[in-house]
Amino acid sequence: MKAGAILSDDEDVLAEIDEVLQNIETLESEYSSSFDRGYDFLEDVREKLQSMRKSIEQRGTYTQKQLNAVRGWGEGVLRWFPSWDE
Repeated sequence: MKAGAILSDDEDVLAEIDEVLQNIETLESEYSSSFDRGYDFLEDVREKLQSMRKSIEQRGTYTQKQLNAVRGWGEGVLRWFPSWDE
């Protein structure tokens, strides 16, 4: 599927958005020092995801580009969690 093509199952991407938003909430409440260090990035991602979620809900569709952005932001958010290997 080419980038920008409309996908029909918006529930999958909404679930991914909710998961990333929940991860940000978890960082804020349980790992406040990590959240504080990544505040600008995490708040920016939160705002973008909330806006994207609203847009997807209104349109009932999303693009591959939007899905890729959600996944990229999700990976970026996970990097702010403390490493258990250290």
